[in-house]
Amino acid sequence: MPKKEKIAKNNEEKIYEVGYHLLSSIAEENIPNESAKIKDILTKESAIIVSEEMPKLRPLAYPIKKASGGSYKKFDKAYFGFIKFELPEGGDIKKIDEKLKNNESILRYILIRTE
Repeated sequence: MPKKEKIAKNNEEKIYEVGYHLLSSIAEENIPNESAKIKDILTKESAIIVSEEMPKLRPLAYPIKKASGGSYKKFDKAYFGFIKFELPEGGDIKKIDEKLKNNESILRYILIRTE
């Protein structure tokens, strides 16, 4: 039985994916602009976009509350999209996470490292 060869991984670049829900209260014609703002957050940290899916309106599995203007609003649908990107050495994933967290248009997001 032949030995499995170990593939050397490049430690300089890491691949991540961000999946996000945009608020359903955003007008559909403004969704491309909101998606572009998320891409701007990534590219300001030297990220290279590998692939993406434009957000589409989808029902949520359960209602999610979000604080807005001093009160909470419930959302039972949201625009879901994702962006896969490479982050070269020197890019700061913590800054990206913080900026996504502070984006008022994002209902919820997940940021993961992939291969």
